[in-house]
Amino acid sequence: MWYFLIINKLLLLLAKRYIFKRKRGHMKTVNNGSVYIINQFEVPKVSEGAFIEFFSSHIKLISIQPGNTVSRLFKSNNDDDYSVYISIVGWESKEAFKKAGIEIESISRKNGVDVREFQSKHKIKVINRIFSEVDVL
Repeated sequence: MWYFLIINKLLLLLAKRYIFKRKRGHMKTVNNGSVYIINQFEVPKVSEGAFIEFFSSHIKLISIQPGNTVSRLFKSNNDDDYSVYISIVGWESKEAFKKAGIEIESISRKNGVDVREFQSKHKIKVINRIFSEVDVL
């Protein structure tokens, strides 16, 4: 369970790096209705190559959607039987996120891609979270 503490610390560091903007030496949030999807993937070591290949093509599709502001993938440095990845995908607004979701689903279906089927086949555990920025300063 110690790795959840490390993952939470990693999420905070990533949020500071990719979500917050610096203004006059202080951390300030961009409070403009943007939305961030932060996913955690637990990938068995034997499925890592397939995951990276699949994720690379999927993230390219996400990154060209109107309103996408950031698309990143990070890997933890653990030596377990599985690897933990964190993805951060940012959108200008909830509307942009919803429209992109519909478009991505449509394109995936046309190409015979089923994300849930892929995750099930490779025994990939996924924790999905949607975040909005909080003005804390």
